[in-house]
Amino acid sequence: MNFQKKLFSFFIVVSFVLGFDTIDAQETNISHEANEGLIAESRDERILPDPYKEYLENLPLSHKIWNAIGASNFGYGLRSIGRSLPSNPYQLPGPVVEEFHDLLKEAQTVVGLSKERHLPAGLLNPEKIKAAAVAMPSAIIFNEIHLHGRSYGYKRFVVFHEAVHAKYDHLHPIVKSLIGVVGGVGASIAAIGIARVLIPPIKNKYLNTAVHLTTGAIVGHLAGFGLVKKLEGLAETRADTEGAFASRCGQCVSEHGSVSEHDVERGYLTCSELDAIADKLWVYSCEYHKN
Repeated sequence: MNFQKKLFSFFIVVSFVLGFDTIDAQETNISHEANEGLIAESRDERILPDPYKEYLENLPLSHKIWNAIGASNFGYGLRSIGRSLPSNPYQLPGPVVEEFHDLLKEAQTVVGLSKERHLPAGLLNPEKIKAAAVAMPSAIIFNEIHLHGRSYGYKRFVVFHEAVHAKYDHLHPIVKSLIGVVGGVGASIAAIGIARVLIPPIKNKYLNTAVHLTTGAIVGHLAGFGLVKKLEGLAETRADTEGAFASRCGQCVSEHGSVSEHDVERGYLTCSELDAIADKLWVYSCEYHKN
């Protein structure tokens, strides 16, 4: 009976994660009417509402819970697993352009990371991974070759995106694999139970057992893989959306959105979704774009 209760509780948690709606940039509630009224009076941002604060306040409860888990001491403790492991092959030795140090310090402070949780900037090895930047457990590494010649707004958006990952997400692959295994095992056990009910029994008990176990193994593998992919997609959507509002600059978001290399299948926002956020932030500017 206790096992059934535990199994039921586990599937409630899994169902919550898999049913977790991705953040729709189009539906984020920012007070447009209030903005328009204030804009008519003045473009002085000191009297405009804080878009990042409003974004966080208007998140659905499920998103707030998920964020709280990721930013908690428990979540931070899980990420320490990665910091205790040997250095990863994705990072190169050597100094990073000072611009990234400054932007990263700003972004991590804005998203609410305490100084002791700030990650340093590092160099990404472009031969090992194709990305503009990656938040690793011990550092946020940047692909200077990819970012060279890009607009300031594009680079600033990338930094804020990774800062959000640093706040919530940069779980080591070992931890992600563990989540997938746990989810897969749970789904496998459930599938075996369902198979015993739905699949007509076979006279040969060994063959009957083999059918049930095979069904459970296939379902468990697919469920575990799907769970990890779902979590990764949610993380990228959140990093894009929260990073955009945290940047508090419509021009930065617009410059990033104008680039067509967004991997939508992995959870990144589309160009049109980024443009929608840029429209909401068009009266806000970072120090660079104020000039």
